[in-house]
Amino acid sequence: MEHFKAVAQASPVPVILYNVPARTGSNMIAQTTLELASHKNIIGIKEASGNIEQCMAIISKKPEDFLVISGDDGITLPLISSGAVGVISVLANSHPKDFSNMVRFAIKGILQVRANSIISTQMQFHCFLQRAILPELKKCWSLIKYVKITFAFLWLVFQRNFLKS
Repeated sequence: MEHFKAVAQASPVPVILYNVPARTGSNMIAQTTLELASHKNIIGIKEASGNIEQCMAIISKKPEDFLVISGDDGITLPLISSGAVGVISVLANSHPKDFSNMVRFAIKGILQVRANSIISTQMQFHCFLQRAILPELKKCWSLIKYVKITFAFLWLVFQRNFLKS
């Protein structure tokens, strides 16, 4: 907690907290976020815990001028409809027009037809990436590492046997 306060105190610009446990391995609980929300230079949080209950606790108890921003594409719509002000998205990088339209519709309250249709398509794409592409990329990376190790070993054997001085 003191770390965040020190950063906020030293920063010449307003600070947005990032709670992304999937990337950091540590979750900032709602109580911590709410305590930090009272700092004059901490203006919001990118909340990507994926925990709706935690997000709702922050939204319902936050100071009025503290911004809650979804950081989890899959729960952006429920968070916006509950009081979040927007999203810092991953999916928007691959489909910026569709995703920004969905968020705009959600903020305006036009959730049912248009935003849900877009998020359905986006989440299907996201699931495809998670299930089909990423595991294959990991396999390729493992194979590349294996090939590099094998090549290094073969080069060493070659040097010892054929390049004797």
